[in-house]
Amino acid sequence: MIDDAFLRQVAALQANLKMLESQSDALSDLADMKELRLYKAHLTDYIEAHASAGDLPRDPFQAIEQRLSALSEFFAAADQECKRLNSWKADWLNSVPAVGLADLQSARTELAELVAEVPQIQDRLRQRLSPLDWDTSSATVDLHAELLACAQCASGLKLPLKTDSRQKLYQFARGEWAHAMETSAHLTAMGLRIEELIALHADHVKTVAEGEALLAKQNFRRVGKMLEEIGRNKFSDIHYSNLESGLKKQLALVGRFAALASSIKERLSKGELKAVTEELRELSALAGNPASEFGHETSELLKDADAQMASFLRGRRKTRNDATVLLVVGLVGAVALAGYVIKEDKKATLAKIEAMARAEREAGEAAEAKAKAEQEAAEARAKAEQEAAEAKAKADKQAAEAKAKLLAEISAGRVGATLGVPLAGKAIMTFAFCPAGSFEMHISLGGFILPGEENRPKVTLSKDFWMAKTEVTGTQWCAVMGGNPSDSEGDELPHDYVSWNNAKDFIKKMNDSGCIPDGWAMALPTEAQWEYSCRAGETGPYSGGTREQVAWHGGNSENKTHPVGTKKPNAWGLHDMHGNVSEWCADWYGNTFTLPGGTDPSGPSTGVDRSLRGGSWITPDCRADSRGWSRPDARDYSIGFRPALVPSK
Repeated sequence: MIDDAFLRQVAALQANLKMLESQSDALSDLADMKELRLYKAHLTDYIEAHASAGDLPRDPFQAIEQRLSALSEFFAAADQECKRLNSWKADWLNSVPAVGLADLQSARTELAELVAEVPQIQDRLRQRLSPLDWDTSSATVDLHAELLACAQCASGLKLPLKTDSRQKLYQFARGEWAHAMETSAHLTAMGLRIEELIALHADHVKTVAEGEALLAKQNFRRVGKMLEEIGRNKFSDIHYSNLESGLKKQLALVGRFAALASSIKERLSKGELKAVTEELRELSALAGNPASEFGHETSELLKDADAQMASFLRGRRKTRNDATVLLVVGLVGAVALAGYVIKEDKKATLAKIEAMARAEREAGEAAEAKAKAEQEAAEARAKAEQEAAEAKAKADKQAAEAKAKLLAEISAGRVGATLGVPLAGKAIMTFAFCPAGSFEMHISLGGFILPGEENRPKVTLSKDFWMAKTEVTGTQWCAVMGGNPSDSEGDELPHDYVSWNNAKDFIKKMNDSGCIPDGWAMALPTEAQWEYSCRAGETGPYSGGTREQVAWHGGNSENKTHPVGTKKPNAWGLHDMHGNVSEWCADWYGNTFTLPGGTDPSGPSTGVDRSLRGGSWITPDCRADSRGWSRPDARDYSIGFRPALVPSK
């Protein structure tokens, strides 16, 4: 592997040699020439000596250029992938595209495939990156100034100049949180926008159908509002033209009615009765459904025309001819006012038309009020959903950050370190670090140590792990399982009367909660892990002090459990490893009194009973090697458990 120190050395050598080559021809003084040539020869000898020793390749400049070329290829590939992810149909976020439903559904499928491909993209980039042996914790990620200069000397190399750009591309390849979240948020926004456009498309289809139905009923005002709301935001596969042309036709009819009414008023003022009669016939022929918006408009115009005519004719009642004209023109006015039917009672017909028009207006206003209320409710729902989505995203981000922080604390474990793991957001379980190591595992039964070295196998635990500092309490059990079946009083008492199966249910729920970082899992400890953490480096029967100092046992417990953590801890900070309640272990209990040694033993592969360790409030001695057993479904007031955090791989 070529490390950072080598890269800096070679960059300096290359820069010096280039300086020598560029200046040697310009120097005329023989002494200076001699000194420069000696320096060049010294550098060449330096490279040759290190190359012979295997510290440098024969051609270090070629090696560094190859290294930087590979890095350049990685950054080029990473930049291309990031641009592809972050620029995908970005214009859709700001407007309604001129596309149809099929295009939107295709885009949704394409985006889903793109989102599914993100892990594969990162994997490909990591494969490109892995041979380079770059370490994100070192300054190499930012690239040394001399390395950038060296890269510029090598032909065809392109590296991002800004440090934050290089870091983001590197972080994206590694799946690190900040830049991966930016990409995820962008793709999520695109997905939500496509779903929003699909919903808007469906709304437009519904609006067009409703508008055509309203036009058939001559209710043109509401159609005009619909088209105004649609505006320019139109989809390519929806036919809006029928709605627009139908509205234009009805507006043209209303305009013709207004023109006729104005003309009638003018002709009446001039006494042109014949022309007025003809225009009234045309007005009557154009009249539509009196109950519609169009019918209301026409009836108002007809009423005005009829009033003008009646006023004019009242002054012309002197002769028989005048009376005849009044009769003819009055009948024409009645036809127009009635719409489709001629009735003798003109006032009653007019009142009926006005009532129908008023009912239509009120129905329209009620429909508008209902539509407004529905729109406000939809906006409120959308706002609530958006707030809920933002709250969820914030909670997810906080959970992920907490998980990342927890993983960092786990990875930086050392003797004496503690770790707080959240339990369903209601309580905390504290763990103490247990380093990998070896010890002699003892076995006893009822306080009697079995003789023979075969009962003290040497056991090696190859991986660090974390052990809960105390037995699981009633508070912790309630936080995870939602209830406390123990009859013991006090939330900080150890949770007793719990079977091995109950303990496994607790642990499964914690592992499924998402609180445990990747690469780690909560589990019942093996007997080897339990005894190793109990002893904490000591070899005596009790760890951390005398029996009275570290244990609630049959001689001092007053026949009951006591709050956890009230006795002295051992050297690694673990309380109540001796006494209080016996603790379930993961192992099957063996039929013999010997345990196998070796690396990471886990007990027999089958059995009837599960192992218990540590003794309880009814046990006389509660030694580090005290051992018991019970069926996995058995429960007792002297039995509890404490989990461990162990590597899952």
